[in-house]
This record gives sequence, C-alpha cells and structure tokens, in this order.
Amino acid sequence: MRHLFLLLCVCLIGVASVSAEDGIPDNCENPNSPYVSTNTFARYSNSTKQLWLVDWSTGDQIQFVDQFEDDLRIINWSPDCRYLVVNEGVLNRPPATNEDGSVDRVFWPWHSDPQIYVYDITTNERVYTGIGPTSWRITFVEWSPDSRRAVISTRRFRSIFWNADTGGMQEIAFYPYSEGTAQSQVYWDMARGWIWTNWGSVYALDINTGAEINRYQHFSASRTWNGSPSHVGSPSYAFSPDASYIVLYSQFTDVQVPGITVYPINQPDHATVLNDEGNGGRIHQFSQDNRYLAVSGTEAIRVWDLQNLPDTIQDRLPITRIPYVRGNEWYFIDATTIEIHAGNSIQHWNVSTGEQVQ
Repeated sequence: MRHLFLLLCVCLIGVASVSAEDGIPDNCENPNSPYVSTNTFARYSNSTKQLWLVDWSTGDQIQFVDQFEDDLRIINWSPDCRYLVVNEGVLNRPPATNEDGSVDRVFWPWHSDPQIYVYDITTNERVYTGIGPTSWRITFVEWSPDSRRAVISTRRFRSIFWNADTGGMQEIAFYPYSEGTAQSQVYWDMARGWIWTNWGSVYALDINTGAEINRYQHFSASRTWNGSPSHVGSPSYAFSPDASYIVLYSQFTDVQVPGITVYPINQPDHATVLNDEGNGGRIHQFSQDNRYLAVSGTEAIRVWDLQNLPDTIQDRLPITRIPYVRGNEWYFIDATTIEIHAGNSIQHWNVSTGEQVQ
C-alpha cells in the first residue's frame, strides 16, 4: 500500500524542472538544513491545485504551502532549503493554427501570464512575486551559497536579481525580441561581493542590489569597426587562479567569434584581444603566475604568452600547440608545465617550448 501511495505521489507532482539524484523528486538536498529534512519534498496535486510538503519515507503531508488556480512547476530549493521557487500558469493551451495552416504545439505554451513565487517555508509567506508577460516562464534559478540572494532567469532572456534580506529586486537583463532557454553563466563572487553573469557581455553586479559595477565586452579579431575589433556575442568566461584576470570566449564552432579577450578584473576598459584562428575553445586556464593562457580544443591545447604579445592582433597567434584529445583532464602544475591525463598515462609538456618533458 505504501509503494502504491508513493507511486501516486510521483504521478501527481506534475511537471518538475529539477530531479534529485536520490530519486526523490524536488526534495531538500541539504542534510544539514535547519528547516526541513532530506526526506521532505514538494508535492503539487493537479486535482486539488494544492502545494504540500510531504515526507517521502512515510507519505505523510507535513505542511500545506498554498492553494493555486492554475498549473504549477516546482523549480528548486535554496541551498539551505528555507526557500522554494515555483512557477504558476496554464500548462495545456489548445494548439494554435498558424496562417499557413500548420499547427503550433509548444511544450509549455502559457495561455495566461505566468507568475513566479518564492516561498519562505518557515512561515509559508510569499516573499517574492513576479507577474509578467509570457517571457516570465522560469528557465533557471541560481542561488547564492548562503541562500540570501537569487538570480531568476526566464524565457526571452529576462533575468531578475532578488535579495532575501531586503526583499529588493532588480532587472539585470532583458532581451524582449529573443526567444530561448539558454542558461546564463552565474558566479557568486562572495569575496568581492559581486555577481558575475554573461547576458550579452560579462557583467559584475553588486551582490546586495544587482546594480552594475563593471562590464567586460568580448571582441572579435575578425570583425572590425573603423579598423578596430568589434564587440560581439554573449561570451563564456573563466578566471585566473588568483582571480585577478578574466578571459572571455565563445565556446561553440558555430559561433563565428574567432577571438579571445583577456582583462585585468580591476581594469574593465583594458581589453587584450587574442587571435585563435577559430572558435574560442572549451577549457581555459592561466598559469600560476598569469603569464600563460592555455586553451584546449578538439585536437590541441593552444598557449599564448600574455607578456609578449605582438602589437597587431592578427599576429597574436599561439606560441605553442600541444597535442590533446578532447575529454582528457589537464591543468598547470607549475608556471610553465601542463599535465595531461591521457587514459592510463600522464604526460608533461613545457608550454613555452611545446615539448614533452619527463
């Protein structure tokens, strides 16, 4: 009987965007949470339109959260499991017929304006409510490590910063004419008190207000405007070991941005553009002294000497190319040596000469 009840619970949950690794849908994953146990999961019933917290081991309903009018997606918990994010809207809109007679069947076709709610489960209070046009369908929520801040991103690339301590919110990105579900790269720089994100450019935002502190643009060596490199795309980014430099790059081969941009973090107006004769690679690592930048692609690790770059961008090619098979682990072990784990063997390469060393 208990197994049957648990099966019914799973069937009634509806559409869940996050699945726990332990097989419990939408449960608290923090074993040290002072608020709920890891056996606690959020259950939404399509028949009663109620959201409950349920004990997975017993099937008991332990806390009623709220009553809704429409369908619900359970998004995720904050790291400490105090806050729960959900998205309400109409799930099953009738298919729309286009002018050419084709039928538009969208997976999550909001019929009404969706609503974003954040609940404090210690009080059942809605501590954040966001209501807007169809672009407000949540695509992901990124929480700060201390659970006191969140970046809520939605369809059409709208991102909202929310501060749990003050209740304040700030729109940090909105591209109303774009459509998609791409996830922004969000990094919580707790030491600096910054949030890093990459909508359009890479932004450093104030961790308390979401206000812009610095903007770092990605430039292409192949696209020019009045003879100078032009700003392009939404880049990925990585940091040097001491977090004093940031590198911007486009990761995929179908994005025609053959350039890598390096900044001192404290100098957002001081860009160094590298020429990589192709896409920006997938893994980027600085040497321990920040002199060398190594970038792995599908067949080679390309290395630049950042202290000895030619004046002309087109001449800023890698000083060495180290043979590499995509997927192998690699990293700097000192200022001039890269270690590559290739199957059962370990290789060492000198980045300044491109030669293998013993």
